Amino acid sequence: MTEDELYEMSNYKSKTTGLPENINVWVRTEVVSHGHSKYRIKISKDKMKWSGTFTVGKNPTFIAGKDQTNLSNKEIKVIIDWVSNYSSLIINHIDGILDSGEFAYEIQKARNS
Repeated sequence: MTEDELYEMSNYKSKTTGLPENINVWVRTEVVSHGHSKYRIKISKDKMKWSGTFTVGKNPTFIAGKDQTNLSNKEIKVIIDWVSNYSSLIINHIDGILDSGEFAYEIQKARNS
């Protein structure tokens, strides 16, 4: 792995996100343009298997992983709704405005309001 391939990602479990227990959200803490969207999150389900990528913004979309996803249509909808609800916080985290702790706090605060 080269230095350019190294990057930091923060992961968040259901206790923070409110998503189902077996779904983890991974947020890359720097902006990287991927052509279709510079703001993206990854999802893992059941023991770290990458399940797919979602764009972040007003109209989030699911981008299937290289292998066939292990997410159900219902899970995809729940994740898209979650991304839509918290897109401004996710973008602020990716842009470095919120660090990992602040992001987790803001998500939990928003969930409890």
